[in-house]
Amino acid sequence: MRQTVETPTLTLRALTPDDAAAVARILGDARVAKMLRVVPHPLPAGAAERYIARLGGGVAPEHALAIRGKGETALRGVVSVKFFADSDGARIGFWLDPAWQGKGVMSEAAAGVADALFEDGAPWLAAEVHAGNPAARRVLEKLGFAFDDTRDPAQARLDATHWRARRLDPTRAKA
Repeated sequence: MRQTVETPTLTLRALTPDDAAAVARILGDARVAKMLRVVPHPLPAGAAERYIARLGGGVAPEHALAIRGKGETALRGVVSVKFFADSDGARIGFWLDPAWQGKGVMSEAAAGVADALFEDGAPWLAAEVHAGNPAARRVLEKLGFAFDDTRDPAQARLDATHWRARRLDPTRAKA
């Protein structure tokens, strides 16, 4: 996984211990926590530090890229990537500070990470979205993810061949 992903207006870099206070503030917000399956609310003391330490500085099978505006230091959110041990695919997830929601930040960040993963050879990406989180679903749909709505959370998948076709012709309808 790349340590840095650049998009037109964002820089995504591996989380560091310096991000712990901002991670705790954002994940401690009930509006964010209720959309994430594995985040308790209220967030326990030290949880952000343990989360960042578990990531191992970008060498673990799970990575978390901090989203920041280019040239800015404030954390806007995170795109996480977890590689599967039994395949070359990966699962992406994301969360965003409520102050930045609805402004296209996550669409741009998630697209940048998906682009990097596919350019680096990932054959497919997976994601899951809870029924109560239509904004996350819209982000994934914009990227071309196809959904299996028979379960909650809904399972979504995007294959590299579909991604390449959409990149060559962005007006192409989702297959």
